[in-house]
Amino acid sequence: MYAIIGNKDNLFNFLLDNGANLNIKNNNDDDSVLLAARHKRYDLIDNMIAKGASTIAINNDGDSMKDLTNPKCQK
Repeated sequence: MYAIIGNKDNLFNFLLDNGANLNIKNNNDDDSVLLAARHKRYDLIDNMIAKGASTIAINNDGDSMKDLTNPKCQK
């Protein structure tokens, strides 16, 4: 998750290519896709989904990927 929010694209790609678990959640129940969406790292989301990341996760705030990527839904 550090690679996503820290803009560490080389580290992110290395982890992705080496089978990192993309569905691990942080203390807010954000998984990698939700975290990328929250930090507007939309460029990473398609790659994560292609590697098997969940698209249906919901965090502790009740936000889904759709909520965090849709400007009309953002808080």
